[in-house]
Amino acid sequence: MSSNFTVIYDSNILFGSFLRNVMIHLAQAGIYRAKWTNDIHNEWMPRLMEKYPNVRVEDAQRIRGLIDASVPDCLVYGYKRIIPGLELPDAKDRHVLAAAIKAGAQVIVTRNISHFPHKILSEFDIEAQHPDDFILYQKDENLPAVIEQLRNCRMVLKKPPLSMDEFIEKFRKSDLQLTANWLAEIRSLFESSA
Repeated sequence: MSSNFTVIYDSNILFGSFLRNVMIHLAQAGIYRAKWTNDIHNEWMPRLMEKYPNVRVEDAQRIRGLIDASVPDCLVYGYKRIIPGLELPDAKDRHVLAAAIKAGAQVIVTRNISHFPHKILSEFDIEAQHPDDFILYQKDENLPAVIEQLRNCRMVLKKPPLSMDEFIEKFRKSDLQLTANWLAEIRSLFESSA
């Protein structure tokens, strides 16, 4: 399955390992095209090394390489000339909007909704969505694919293996309360797809 529906993942989507795994798995379903940029990588990588001093530069680069290899045609180029003409509350976020415009994206998936005001993004037919809302939107549009990819995500988290309760709790700890509640409601359907 492939789609022309395109989304940009902001750096905060790629920063934490659990959310990153979930969002990469969803991107691999082909129900939308996930994109990001080298500039987006250059935001989360230093923050990761700052938060976790045991993560070396080569570790962060290896993660970056795995992320890029996991989703075909994920990188956006040729957007930098658009940046100067854009206005956002934080000028440092303009590169994300520029990449979204260049990629023809409909959505920027970000934890920082307030950084991407609707009034500005609507000029480009783009909206910002929190990952929790984005996941629920995808499940409403593509329930079998989302369940399959979340099941796959749970299966690869094997150090240690996660029970369904632990998997749901990971969503809660990642500020994905709505998704956690949904998974708890459809637990039997989710587990029967395993």
